Amino acid sequence: MGTENNLMKKNSKMKADLKFIRNEFPSLRDDYVYFDNAGGSQTLGRVINKVTEYFMTSDVQLGGVYSVSKTARERVDKGNEMIAKTLNASNPREVIVGSSSTSLIRLFSIVIGQTLEPGDEIIISDCDHEANVTPWKDLQRHGIIIKTWGFDKKSMRLELDDLKNLMTEKTKYVNFCHALFNWH
Repeated sequence: MGTENNLMKKNSKMKADLKFIRNEFPSLRDDYVYFDNAGGSQTLGRVINKVTEYFMTSDVQLGGVYSVSKTARERVDKGNEMIAKTLNASNPREVIVGSSSTSLIRLFSIVIGQTLEPGDEIIISDCDHEANVTPWKDLQRHGIIIKTWGFDKKSMRLELDDLKNLMTEKTKYVNFCHALFNWH
């Protein structure tokens, strides 16, 4: 069976193959359980191997004329293509890869903030990670109005009607994290 097929065994109730999953993460091969957030998540063995391979074969500046730099560029491009395909992006250039979501959102908010004027509005949700809240709230010191799209506790969703009620002609951006989860 392929890796993806091993993650979930097919039976009347889909159950995770925990033995397989634990074996994919070297730090979980013992009886430890980690309740960390994404910043402290454990790393797949395959990722550790690829990072090791990178440091041993491709840890160079991109754009050079020498063979190792060309190989590194090809690997980065292939990775971006794979990410674009996974995200259903029409072009790999639509995908930005960086050191962390936190740093990328911070940089994005700084750039976007330079295009806004006092009184412009940004809507954020109240169920986002701090990385997608503070950078936008920091724009308030420049006169940007931050509105919060509240999570509906009855429906357990961000309701579009609630968003519509927040939006005005001054609304420039709506920021919220979206996760797509599909087991098939």
